[in-house]
Amino acid sequence: GTLSTWVTFPFDTVRRRMQIQGQHFAPEERISASQMIRTLLKKDGIKGFYRGIAPEVMKVIPMVGTMFTVYEYLKDQLLPSN
Repeated sequence: GTLSTWVTFPFDTVRRRMQIQGQHFAPEERISASQMIRTLLKKDGIKGFYRGIAPEVMKVIPMVGTMFTVYEYLKDQLLPSN
């Protein structure tokens, strides 16, 4: 859970920024994903891709823990014991 968050978060950052620009800029003012990546790297460096990751990780840790707990509980309840 946490590792996948660290791997995919930069892509989510670019996606979110593109969604926001789609709502607030005219079509001719919007930039492509590759331009967004270059702009973000130039302006903020690698850290820019990970801005806001702390709350995301804080969300993922209990979510994954809950998912495994529920899975194990339901597996024990639903599968016949030998």
